[in-house]
Amino acid sequence: MITASNEYVKVLQMFVPEGFQTSAHTFSYYLSTLTQRRYDIQNHSIDVTASGIEIFMYRPAYTPTQKFTWNELKRLIDTEYGVKIHSPRLQSLFDQLGKAF
Repeated sequence: MITASNEYVKVLQMFVPEGFQTSAHTFSYYLSTLTQRRYDIQNHSIDVTASGIEIFMYRPAYTPTQKFTWNELKRLIDTEYGVKIHSPRLQSLFDQLGKAF
C-alpha cells in the first residue's frame, strides 16, 4: 500500500481494497472493474462512468468535486506510484499539475 500525497488518490484509496494497492497497474485495474454507479464511503463519493470518475469530497461549507477521464486517472495514479513517464513534455505537464495540488 502506498502513502498517497495527492488528495484525490487518497480518496480513491478508500474505494480500492488494500490488496489492489500494491502497484499502479493493479490500482488502476480495480477502478476500471467497478460498475458504473455512485459509491459512498464516509464523507466521500465517486461516480464511475464510461468516460471516467468524478470524486466528491463533502465538507461543511462546500463540496469540492473533480472529474477525471480514465487516461487522466491512469496518469495521476502512475505519477503517485512513481511510474516513469518517458516523454519529457508530459513529465513537465505532470510536474506543473502536481504543484497545483
